[in-house]
Amino acid sequence: MAMERQNYADGTSLVRDFGVFGSAFRGGRAKCQDGSVRTLVRISETADTFFSVPAAVKVQGRTVSGFITVDDTLNDPISVIRFTATGRNAGLLKD
Repeated sequence: MAMERQNYADGTSLVRDFGVFGSAFRGGRAKCQDGSVRTLVRISETADTFFSVPAAVKVQGRTVSGFITVDDTLNDPISVIRFTATGRNAGLLKD
């Protein structure tokens, strides 16, 4: 198994593990709604939809669950990993 880090804009990244049966997400860093880049404390091995992967970050010592996406908007030609909070502690990440 080989681990590979893919770096994106704004210091964001994704770490994947490539094995015999395919690849799995293992970690990374994502830009949150408040503009901070945080380390993912939990990430699903695979995507739950074509566009998102369940994940979580820590904010003020609390776990905030949500999902990550690769944002490649037309205004910015370089992709960035974005975290969107959807769980109970989502209010800790104010826009």
